[in-house]
Amino acid sequence: MKVSFKIKQQIAQTLGNYDFCCIGCRRDIFDGLYLCKDCLKLLSYNNGKTCDNCGTAIYGISNYCSKCGKRECYFKRAYSPLIFEGEVQRLMHSFKFGGRSSYALPFAKLLADYFACLNLDIDLVTSVPMHEIDKKERGYNQSYLLASSFCDILGLKYVQTLEKIKQTQPQEKLNYVERMRNLNNAFQLIDKNIIKDKNILLIDDVLTTGATANECSRIFSKANATTYVLTLASRKETIKTE
Repeated sequence: MKVSFKIKQQIAQTLGNYDFCCIGCRRDIFDGLYLCKDCLKLLSYNNGKTCDNCGTAIYGISNYCSKCGKRECYFKRAYSPLIFEGEVQRLMHSFKFGGRSSYALPFAKLLADYFACLNLDIDLVTSVPMHEIDKKERGYNQSYLLASSFCDILGLKYVQTLEKIKQTQPQEKLNYVERMRNLNNAFQLIDKNIIKDKNILLIDDVLTTGATANECSRIFSKANATTYVLTLASRKETIKTE
């Protein structure tokens, strides 16, 4: 399911017709951007050297981040247009924890524009699920909103493939080993036949250690599915040398 040039043109037209206030400074804007020019300059773009597996921005001679160099990676490749720092981090915290569910559309437009340049052949799009208790407390699943808006823009097929059956601790407070233990038996497939032998695009908001994406991809691999991961932002890492 590659994105055609026609769809790329439609993305540009959609972006050009999107008028509202800047999500960064709330300034009125009328030029079709979701951020004003001043706020756009504050974003950290992930356009330098990245990990060959998880797409983390890396600084050093290694081709892999410290996590991917030590683990079995179940997703084929992960991509992120932004680095999770500064203004990007502030906006995404507002989206995830601050009740700004409306940010899903402008963030999805950014993801769609980025995805159109990747030339990935996928069969369906899915997202990382939340436990029902957590979703009720927050009011929405930001990953689902991001993925469904992304699919609406590109005309791609969205399928909810996983459910979260165990309430876990917030991943932000844990190290990588703790995150993996935290996720043990947390997810299950809704229907194995839906994803069997398929190319899946898994969407989440942020990739930090990649533990969540890897666990979801591990479950997909049981159905011989190939997983690509797309997040709005990922961390950066300086690789230490001896």
